[in-house]
Amino acid sequence: MDKTLRQNSAASSSVNSVTASPNERKQVIALARGLQILQCFTTTRKQLGSAEIARITGLPQATAWRLCQTLLRAGFLNTSIGSQRLQLGASVLALGLAASAAYDILEVVRPRMQDLADRFNSSCSVAGRDGVEMVYLQRCVAQAMLGMNLQRGSRIPIIKTALGWAYLAALGENERSAVLREIRRSDPANWPAVEDQLHLALRDYERKGFVLRKGLSHHGIVAIAVPIVSSTSSQVLAINCSAQANAISAKQLQLTVAPLLKELANTIGSALSSTAALAPT
Repeated sequence: MDKTLRQNSAASSSVNSVTASPNERKQVIALARGLQILQCFTTTRKQLGSAEIARITGLPQATAWRLCQTLLRAGFLNTSIGSQRLQLGASVLALGLAASAAYDILEVVRPRMQDLADRFNSSCSVAGRDGVEMVYLQRCVAQAMLGMNLQRGSRIPIIKTALGWAYLAALGENERSAVLREIRRSDPANWPAVEDQLHLALRDYERKGFVLRKGLSHHGIVAIAVPIVSSTSSQVLAINCSAQANAISAKQLQLTVAPLLKELANTIGSALSSTAALAPT
């Protein structure tokens, strides 16, 4: 029986190696799963048990447990005092600090973002993609928008924010198609409701250079967003301005806010390009 199982497993591996795409054959699945476990932890999920991690990731519990043990030994996870629940370790913090240093420009432009937010009673945010979500890297909020309960590190699905749509607009056709396939697989229920709107927004971007949508992430909120592109890196970010729809008109967003966002996007993109160009090879 064991011999038969081994033969079946070998046959399955052989089939998978033939049918897998070139990109898939380059991937290390165990590494991807380990990173998936680290992504389970958020500002609202600071401590998790291995059973919870298995449920969130969809991994078998035994697999999740083994991966957690590996991450514990490497310092990427710690056990909380007095329990066996897990939390992020110092090694993750070190990576986070290194990543934050790569975006020093966001602290430089923060006063300009805050000025824009205060001027239009809005929020102004910069975000980057993580999987099928956008993660806020910098966020400035006027008093009128404080109830939104979003901050640096908060996540929102790509298909539910103008930031995500602006990000998609800046991608090449092949890369965009790959991201959209991933979104469809992860959220098939919501995809049909936004598909036509998204394609319309992408066509609008080609003509206007920005994405403008109302009620996409929250009812009564209107948002305008533009991508941030580095000329020397494949990294794409996005910057937006969102406000209560009854406090600002779409025309004002297009005529007044859009040029300011584009200027900020150019400043950030140029700074990221300079940083990449100066990096040692």
